[in-house]
This record gives sequence, structure tokens and C-alpha cells, in this order.
Amino acid sequence: MSSSSDRTTGDPVTPNCRTGPYCDVGHQAHLNNHSVVDQHSHTRHVIVNNPSKGPSMKRTLTLITALVVTALSSTTAHAAVKKAKPPLSCESRTFTSRPGPAFSDPEDADAQMNIMGPIIESINSASCGQTIRVAMYSIGSTQPGPDFANALIAAHQRGVIVKALMDSHSDNATWQSMVTELGNDPQASSFAALCPGGCLTHYSGSALHAKYYMLSGGSDANRTVTVSSANPTSAQARTAWNSAATVKGNVDLYNSYLRYFTAMAKGALNGPGPLVPDYYNSTSGEAARKLSPPSYQWPKARSRSDTWVDFLNNVKAPATINIAMFQWTSHGQPGDRNYLELPKKLVSLANTGVKIQILFTAGQVDGSVQNYLKNRPNITVHDTTRGTDANGNALHYTHDKYMMVSGNYAGTSNSRLVFVGSSNWTSNGIWHNDESDLKLVGQSNYEMFMTDWQNQFNRCCGTVARELSAEERAENTAREIPIDPRQVKE
Repeated sequence: MSSSSDRTTGDPVTPNCRTGPYCDVGHQAHLNNHSVVDQHSHTRHVIVNNPSKGPSMKRTLTLITALVVTALSSTTAHAAVKKAKPPLSCESRTFTSRPGPAFSDPEDADAQMNIMGPIIESINSASCGQTIRVAMYSIGSTQPGPDFANALIAAHQRGVIVKALMDSHSDNATWQSMVTELGNDPQASSFAALCPGGCLTHYSGSALHAKYYMLSGGSDANRTVTVSSANPTSAQARTAWNSAATVKGNVDLYNSYLRYFTAMAKGALNGPGPLVPDYYNSTSGEAARKLSPPSYQWPKARSRSDTWVDFLNNVKAPATINIAMFQWTSHGQPGDRNYLELPKKLVSLANTGVKIQILFTAGQVDGSVQNYLKNRPNITVHDTTRGTDANGNALHYTHDKYMMVSGNYAGTSNSRLVFVGSSNWTSNGIWHNDESDLKLVGQSNYEMFMTDWQNQFNRCCGTVARELSAEERAENTAREIPIDPRQVKE
């Protein structure tokens, strides 16, 4: 069983995922020498930068240990219960929300709040008696975290029902200001409750990593759900590229997320349970995937398939796949069922003529994944990290988690679709975390994401020299630009 110190950075990690909460289990990052617990293969991997091999060469030492996949508790965990304050008024406002995709650009001051800005505007437009539900991985102590928290607090004070869930790693003064107003009882009308790992699993190392924002809006036409890669933190706005999709007036989708949120709240601290570690294949989870747009709601039993491989199994040449992914792990070690399954599937598709273009954050990708994708026909990989601060950490990078497909998909030629949301390509992201994605279909959505993808490519790789450097970092043949470990926790 991994100790509490194994889960100090949120989005969970595997071998070679060097700084991040999004890999197979959350871990303490070290630039030169660190270990990562892979809770699925029962091994501990020590990643060492090997100076004798040059600055970019890494080797993985595998130490067999007696680790087992365990839940934090067989029942829901508990904390001191605090009740919400009574509202100060009952105020009516005109509800607003902005449907469609949204993209934040950390290098453009006018575009940094393209995701969180509209969400805060919608919160500020909610009226007495309406309901806001928020599920997120973290909240920042610097902007936009305080503005987001204050908007929820003000909403509750004017009579809005506010329910918030967050992963426990991010408990800070900003969150506690919400607890003071909303209380922390997930069985109450309003609350700000923490989950000790994935709300629905409690597996050690897992996380509430979903980022979705729901507003009832006072009518069916105003029911709003935003699914995103972004949390309300400064790094997510000012440092990292992020994306979101907002759906308005889709009652079936809204009700699906209502069921999902309700199930998650039962697994929060002081929640009544039960846990649902295979929510993806529950009646509600299966129904969500039949909606328009389809919604994918994790966790998923570890014995089941990799959902992203399932998506890729529908792709046939001629087709083009564009990927923007923050974190990507090998899913274990050689011999494990899912080891390198995703990159192997991509290479298999490329060998049939499918064109694959990948942007990722190289320091958050396993070296084994990088090495497997290197020098493959029809596959290009580029690192999005750009610039360095005074500590040598990246000034900008992608935090996105989306995949686009143009061409033959599920037997339909000339398809245009996008999978977007919170799930990184990590073991926990694919199986154990609370995660959510949407599948968007159609030329308009596809073109908006393609514009964002191309903008990111132009920033990292817009000149011959920058493109070559980004390619070398992505292929693990040049020194990577590290991500500030504090930002990884955001």
C-alpha cells in the first residue's frame, strides 16, 4: 500500500513521468532522481537522469515491492462536519452562459481567462433557488482562484444552492473560505466537500481529477455543463494551454452529470457511500455514452479496456489524428497487459497510412513512450514547453487533453470529431480517477480545435530551429524543459 507521501501531487503518474500528478500515482517530483509507484504492476520504478549518457538520456530501475492496489478505506472517510451559513438574501438575476468550445492562451493576456472568465460570469448570473455544482481537481490561492471562490460564496449568500467537490490535495485558504460559507457536509443542500482520492474509488494514488461546472440556470433552456482541462488556478490561466466545451440547453446531458455528481458526492468525506469503482460501466455511465454529445465518465474497472484504445480502434485510413496531451505514461512495465498499448496502437494505425500529429509536454511523458514513437513513419511528435523562468522551469506548455480525428471513423468517411475533457493518457486517468470527457462531432467544433492546435504548434515550433528543438525534446534526444512542481499540483 502506498503511503500518504506517495500522493503529494494530484493527477496521478508511472515510470519516467517526472513531475506530475497526472501519471499513474501522485508522487513527489525530483529533477534528477525520483521514484514512482505503479499501483497496477506492483512495482516501484526509480527514474534516474544518467549524466554518463548525456543530459537527455534516462534509465529506469525497477524494484519489485510488495505493493498492492488498495482503497483508502472500505467505507467513506470522515472529517469534522461544518454546516453552511444561511443565505443573506434571495436575489434574482438574468442567467447567462456561453455554449461551445473555449480555449485559453497563456501567452495572450486577453485570452488567459477564456475558460474561467465565462464560468465565473455564469456563476455571477445565477439567481436565488438555482443550483451550481462544481467538481475540480484544485483551486489556487492566487487569481483566478479567489475570484472563483468569491463568486460561489456570493452566489450562496444571495440564495443560490452551491455544491462543490475537490480533490483533498488542494485544501488551502481559498478552499477553506468556501467551507466557511458552504460547510463541508456532502449530504447537505450546499457544501464544499473534499474527496480523499477519487471520490468513487478512494484508491491510494487516485484523484478527483475531473473538471466540470454545472449551472441549472432556472429553466431547461439554460441548463449548462462545461467540461474542461482547466482548474481555477493561476498556472492554468497564465502558464498552460487549456480547453473546454460548454453545452447549454441539453437536459439529458445535464441530468447525466447530475447523476455523476451525486454519486461522487456520496464518496466525499462525510458522504454515505457507496463507492462505485466501475462507474464507467454502471447503468448511468453506459447511458451517458449514448447521449448526444456522448459523455465518458470514469472511473473504470482496471480489468477493462483502455477507452482511448477503444476510440482508436474505430479509426481507419484515410484519416488524420491530432493530439494535444499534457501527460502520457506507459501503463506499467514490459509484460503488463496495457504496457505501451496506446503508442503501439498509434504506430499500428500509422503503418496503415493514418497521419498522426502529436503535441505534448515532454517532461510529463514517459521516456518509454517517447522512445517508442521516435522516428515512426506518419507520426510527428513535438514538445510544447516554451521559455524558462528564473528557476529554469517552463514558462508555457500544453495542459490540454484532447484528440481530434478527421477521416474514416466507425465506418463513416469524412468524419470530424473531438474528444475533450480532463483525462490524461495515464493509468489513473484511464481507470482509477474521477474523469470526464465529451465527444464533439461536426466540422465547426473540429475547426475550432484545429485552430487551437495549430496556434500551439506555431508557438512551440513556428520556425525551423524551434521545430527541430521541440522534436528533439519530444523524442527524448535533447534536454527537456521541466515543469514547476508546484504548477503540476494545480
